[in-house]
Amino acid sequence: MVLLRVIASFFLLLPPIPSAEIGQLLGIPAYFAPETWDRLSGPGIAVANPVSGPGRTVDLELANAMRAAHERGVTVLGYVTTAYLGRTGRATRFGETDSAAWLAQTQQEIAAWYRLYGAHGLAGIFLDEVADDCPSAPGYRDLRTFTRRYDPAARTAANPGAGVPECFSDAADILLSFEGDLATYRGWQPPPWQLTQDPRRFWHLVHDAPTPTEAINLGKQRNAGYMYVTPDVLPNPWDTLPDDQYLTTEKSAATAPDTIPPSRPGPPEATRREPTTLSLRWPPSPDAAAYDIYLNGQQVTTTLGAAPTINLTSLEPGHFYEVRTQARDHAGNLSPVCMPARLFTTPDPGVRPTPANPLKASQISPSGLRLTWQPSPAALTYDIYRDGLLISSTPGTTLAIGALTPATPYTFTVVARNDSGATSGPDLTVTTSPTA
Repeated sequence: MVLLRVIASFFLLLPPIPSAEIGQLLGIPAYFAPETWDRLSGPGIAVANPVSGPGRTVDLELANAMRAAHERGVTVLGYVTTAYLGRTGRATRFGETDSAAWLAQTQQEIAAWYRLYGAHGLAGIFLDEVADDCPSAPGYRDLRTFTRRYDPAARTAANPGAGVPECFSDAADILLSFEGDLATYRGWQPPPWQLTQDPRRFWHLVHDAPTPTEAINLGKQRNAGYMYVTPDVLPNPWDTLPDDQYLTTEKSAATAPDTIPPSRPGPPEATRREPTTLSLRWPPSPDAAAYDIYLNGQQVTTTLGAAPTINLTSLEPGHFYEVRTQARDHAGNLSPVCMPARLFTTPDPGVRPTPANPLKASQISPSGLRLTWQPSPAALTYDIYRDGLLISSTPGTTLAIGALTPATPYTFTVVARNDSGATSGPDLTVTTSPTA
């Protein structure tokens, strides 16, 4: 009897095994010619990657392909490398290797994606070459927050390419936790914490698979809500799209037979209010794997799991918001949206930082320059604008700016900001050097 109790206790301690009936969506690194995008259809994800990043000018063929895919229900993400935040010693365009420099360059790449392709169906950012150590996780959370300043509903996907510690659970909307061939995937297992979360937070990429069904079934057992399987092989298995028969088989295997939606959750209530934060809870839906959260009719985030609570940040002080929740089960079925709740943040306490000035430029070259400014005593961070468009947000007082055009005037503004207000500094117009 004692032995049976010990065995029972052991099994109770094990994480729950994900259902083989998990509903999956395709997440495709669409690193192929724009005309191939005509074969992409949603729901699902496609990653655009014209030149290992956004480039400096719009690729009109890609822009048209992105817009058309978006209209077919595809969530289009723009590719940006983070170079492991400098952990491997790789240098930025400005020759710097530290984490802060890579975060600043990544922010500018995100800004370029929205400047060039924001009107062409861009729905978020794909972060590649992601560091997998816990000290790096806050940087990726900051990149997620920065991206949502362009679009509150933007999705971010982070690609460490392997299982990561639980400290990364909220570092991105989606974690790409496996990237490799089918032979490796057969023996791979995710970290145990990933088996208990919302499947739509995890994405697996499998190449060198003659047929997709085996990998799809393994992905369901490993709690992956996004999958992509291809027969293509190294050195670049993402530069082609499988034939129609292969894709049809893949989509069919990924679909769950369960079509019964979960019950509708109750309306949320605020358990804590601050000028820029609301903490919420609501009556749960018993079958929920996670909840989608809507502000004023727009989906802005998703809970990490089935717990009916969330903290909403980066809100406006003294504002009313119409908040709704919607439950989603493991098969991907959505409940009816709950009744709306009208909730408000507390007013701005009126403490604002002083302007960040003087603003100076140095190290001016044909393609870049460095801005510096004096600190503002009450500021928590500084927003940097180029010709009126946000390009970076940093707690420091210097920023290297790259990917500029030679012999071109640019106007920069630094805005000192805290949790309750912001104050602009003076503008500075700088002309890059002509090409040698």
